[in-house]
Amino acid sequence: MTASTLAGLWLLTGIAGDMREEVTGRNRLIAMTLANDINTFLNGYKLSLGLLGAERFRTQAGVDALERLYPAFGTVFTVDRAGRVDFASASSKERYYDVSMRDFYIETERTRLPFLSSTFIAEGDYAPTAVLVVPYAGGMAVGYLNLAALSEYIGSLPVLGSETIAIVDRNGYYVAHADARRIIERETIALEEWFRGDLREVVGSRLVDRPDGSAELVSWSPVGQNSGWTIVVTEPAGQVFSGVDYVRTAMSLVLLTVWVLSMLLMVFVLYSFDTDIRSLRRYTEAIASGTYDAQFAYAGFKDLAPLAADFAMTVTAVRDREASIQENRRWLERLLDFMPVPAIVVGGDGSIALFNKAMTSLLGWTIDDIWTVDAWWTVLYPDDTARAAVMSYWSDYFETLRTDGPAPRPFEGSIVCKDGSTKFVMGDAAIIGDSVVKTLVDVSAARESEARTAASLKEKEILLKEIHHRVKNNLQLVISLLTLKANAPGSLDEAFSESIDRIRVMASIHELLYESKNFAHIDLGEYVSTIVDWILSSYAYGPSAPRLRLDLADIELNIDSAVPCGLIINELFTNAIKYAFGPENPDPTILVSTSVSADDYITLVVADNGVGIPENIDPLRVETLGMQLIVSLAAQLHGTWSLSRDGGSTWTIRFPR
Repeated sequence: MTASTLAGLWLLTGIAGDMREEVTGRNRLIAMTLANDINTFLNGYKLSLGLLGAERFRTQAGVDALERLYPAFGTVFTVDRAGRVDFASASSKERYYDVSMRDFYIETERTRLPFLSSTFIAEGDYAPTAVLVVPYAGGMAVGYLNLAALSEYIGSLPVLGSETIAIVDRNGYYVAHADARRIIERETIALEEWFRGDLREVVGSRLVDRPDGSAELVSWSPVGQNSGWTIVVTEPAGQVFSGVDYVRTAMSLVLLTVWVLSMLLMVFVLYSFDTDIRSLRRYTEAIASGTYDAQFAYAGFKDLAPLAADFAMTVTAVRDREASIQENRRWLERLLDFMPVPAIVVGGDGSIALFNKAMTSLLGWTIDDIWTVDAWWTVLYPDDTARAAVMSYWSDYFETLRTDGPAPRPFEGSIVCKDGSTKFVMGDAAIIGDSVVKTLVDVSAARESEARTAASLKEKEILLKEIHHRVKNNLQLVISLLTLKANAPGSLDEAFSESIDRIRVMASIHELLYESKNFAHIDLGEYVSTIVDWILSSYAYGPSAPRLRLDLADIELNIDSAVPCGLIINELFTNAIKYAFGPENPDPTILVSTSVSADDYITLVVADNGVGIPENIDPLRVETLGMQLIVSLAAQLHGTWSLSRDGGSTWTIRFPR
């Protein structure tokens, strides 16, 4: 009989373990069910923000509609790629703000993936709030989620009463809890061992010892793939396993007091008990697999009746949530149908689940004409070659979306409508669950307008080039007249030469602009080289010509700054050639360098190793025209100048680009 007693104790231990696992599994099921529910909630709001990726929906009316139709949105706005708010709902304080330095913008811009921020307590209503961001090609849609309703939701769940259900974010702070104090005071579970490890990434349970000596059963389930939220169900271990402990104690006493009973009766009782446990487990597995209409009538041991009743209550709650989700899905489909952007929804089996009115208006076709994706390709692209190219493009497009690669560029191409006409469209798509949402925008009129604009711009460029050519010719005529005058008897040749050089500097700008494709800027390096080459070829030298060193950065200079800059170079370089070098200088050298600093300032340096400008000559007080021009032109450039007389003369001019 001792062997029978040991066998009974062994069976009791196994059954108690099954019961503990069933109780633990119930809490995990609650966590999994709520995680799926909350994930659906987040996906619904993410999908609604994704609508703003369509240009025709991205309007003031669009963001106001989202805030009005989705009650959890405290505010909705769109942001361009530079971080500037485009459109903001009426209650938003973000309108016209630059949010490029905020965490949610930086993280979304870095990954170009939907982003859910850590929670924070909003000012004013002290409600837990998170920022939901969905990127699109031209920027991102942003919504502030007021999460106060989640606490009311989990507080209304039909549980036994001893469980505590909460939602925490990736940092362990409470998103929702029946005790609002824990949210407002920013309590966190980040230091708990299971939360700090990798365990929270999967569904699990663990007994956790508390500092006061008590123990709790903690069950958790992550919400979705990228939210960072976790559903946490906690229950005092003494309460959650009280039934198990009671059964184990009672059965142990029975075994100790009536061990003389026959082994057959004991085995029968234990087998019946185990059968009830297994039936509860099968019911749990059916619910976990999504079979919400599974029927279960418990008629076993009364100790497990509360557990069975709790399962029934959970199923009812889950069924109600599923009905709510389906209603939200139908509402979203109606919204897509009335959305002004042409859109279709393709199911995982290749059938077209939605063909909205705007798409019918664009193409002329209806879902009765095109009810599968194969029919879509055949009807819209009757040409075999064009169809193959478009299908290849969209195949690569969806592969990029599935691998979380960089956002693919929108499709651009022509389609054939029902009336035989051809329209040029731009298309985008998104993968939502096992479905694909595709939108098209008719840009035919924009393309025609773009072509007309390009033709007009080309005409204006030709006219502007002709103007620069004529100005250059007129200045060249002035140079010729001044040259004739300089050669006349009694003329001051040097004065005329200086004026000719200055006019030539201005004429060179128009010549460079005439030869350039950019009429607003010139290449500073090419401009400087042209000026110094002219000056070097215009002067006679003594025993040796000065050696020229050019260190010119690749800088584009606007035409307003080019003229004074060129005149400064002309004066400084001419002065160096005329006055800097004596016959005793064995290696006369002139340096001209340009550079641009991090603060977008240009530095021009003209230096020589000659005799240097005498100390008694002050550029601010000298009466010569050349020196006056240098000081005046530097001021005209909104710049500064400095003169160093160490080892020759070094002029440094610094001005904004």
